Amino acid sequence: MPPTSFSQVASTDLSLPSDTYIYSLAQNTAGNFATVSSDDSVCFLDRDTLASSAKSNQLHTGVTCVTALADHAFSFLTAGRDGAVRCWDPRVAQVAVGATKSDKGSGLTALSCQGHLIAAGTESLKEGLGEVEVLIWDTRRLDLHFSSYTPLRTFTESHNDTITQLSFHPTQSQVLLSGSTDGLVSLLDTTIADEDDALVQVLNHSSAIHCAGFISTTEAYAISSDEQLSIYGLNERFVSDQSEEDAPPVKAFGDVREQLRCGYVVEVLKCFDKSWIAAGNTE
Repeated sequence: MPPTSFSQVASTDLSLPSDTYIYSLAQNTAGNFATVSSDDSVCFLDRDTLASSAKSNQLHTGVTCVTALADHAFSFLTAGRDGAVRCWDPRVAQVAVGATKSDKGSGLTALSCQGHLIAAGTESLKEGLGEVEVLIWDTRRLDLHFSSYTPLRTFTESHNDTITQLSFHPTQSQVLLSGSTDGLVSLLDTTIADEDDALVQVLNHSSAIHCAGFISTTEAYAISSDEQLSIYGLNERFVSDQSEEDAPPVKAFGDVREQLRCGYVVEVLKCFDKSWIAAGNTE
């Protein structure tokens, strides 16, 4: 299938300093965008014109990620290596309207939100393998300013290296997928406090996870930092006609750079009930 041609409808340089990288882009349910950049700024953009509606500098010491706040149409969340999750409403302020933190102050490297749950993952505190956490907050237990820092759940045993990816299941919204540079993808039931019982399934991708998530209600994908792509079938909890004896299928595509004629994979995207791979080249 030949590549689809696209035409540009709007563009912006965000008035960023030279040699600044845009790390991540998020869209809220109102349709507007937020970006975070290597100058530790967050910028909010109109979806139609890409005109900047607000900007805040030094939002974190080492900003890492941005996502929409699921239960609020206009707000965004950011996280950073200062261990903080901050909430932003670009309509009312150019400063954060609330914040919460990891108990240990560990740097946060992954962030996701669905319904009333916020999930964040920490980076390893040591060279190589170290203690990392997957933290879950319930927004119903936070006040307006997110000032209660105590997480609803803290999972510490599912990974032993930096968390790089978090994603909630599309229909079983209490199930959280986490990916790590330890090469594992874990599925956790956030309604269960005991981590051994909460661990629904472990997928061993064997190399550091660059991105991972769900491509359907019964399949998950993982792409490693060396561009190895695999699609994993989920266990009987997610597949009603699968018995406990059936091993979930795995489709291993290997290094996809040659097949895609690309230098690196950016992400797997869902659009019109199909999955698409976004890839690029340094040139």
